Amino acid sequence: PRRVGKKKRSLLESEEERIMKLAYSLLLSLLVVGPFANARKFSFKTEDVAAYFRGTGGMSALGQSAFKDSISSSTISFSSEAPTLNLGGELGMLVKFTEQVNLRIGAMVLQSKIGGIKGSSPSTSAEFFELESDIFVFNPQAVFEYTFKGTATSRFVLYAGLGYANVRLDNKYNINATGETELGVSSYTEKSEGNFISGVVGVGWEGLFVDNVTAFVDVGYRFLDANKMKHKTDEAVIGGNVTKGSELNNSNGQVRTLDLGGPFIGLSFRFYIDVI
Repeated sequence: PRRVGKKKRSLLESEEERIMKLAYSLLLSLLVVGPFANARKFSFKTEDVAAYFRGTGGMSALGQSAFKDSISSSTISFSSEAPTLNLGGELGMLVKFTEQVNLRIGAMVLQSKIGGIKGSSPSTSAEFFELESDIFVFNPQAVFEYTFKGTATSRFVLYAGLGYANVRLDNKYNINATGETELGVSSYTEKSEGNFISGVVGVGWEGLFVDNVTAFVDVGYRFLDANKMKHKTDEAVIGGNVTKGSELNNSNGQVRTLDLGGPFIGLSFRFYIDVI
């Protein structure tokens, strides 16, 4: 009888635990799903604020400008590798000013990186080093969007904006034994940076994706020329020495310029927030 009683109590406790777990699951479902059960009817007229993330991609206009002319062509012949794409990402907020005008404030990053660049003797073809060139851009910007055609759930916009870009360039030279003998320097990284005004213009379409989330597809043009960058460190480089704070020049004394602009396409997802 005692064993039977214990078994009954055990079964009752198991049943109580099952009921408690079920009740907890139902409560959790109500808390999580409940607020979305009667989702608000989406309309651009009633939406004022959105958080967004965005990706962009475009053809690179850099070529080998980040490194090729830094060394005389009579000293080094570079292989033909060059960046082909400028890829970027952005996080930010969208705020409505009027029925037709929005302000987009975001922090964008761009990167153009390429490795495996060979540096050789132009006369003997003897390989001296392998180069990795890395450009990183942090570009906070403010962009105004103007709606020129739309409905409650889709719209076409024109946009234009300005940013303040910090551009960093690292050229990493892995010099082999032959290169050390012929060039008189060991492996090093040429580091430089600068701050520049950037600009952007474009056109896009935004439409409802799901619930309070929209998708924004755009094409645009970025303006960003990085010149008069400064060396970040004292360094022994191929062809001489550089000092911290001096201008980043090519071997002919001209300022090295990086063209980080050009046409691009973008895709954003915007999450509209009910602030009331």
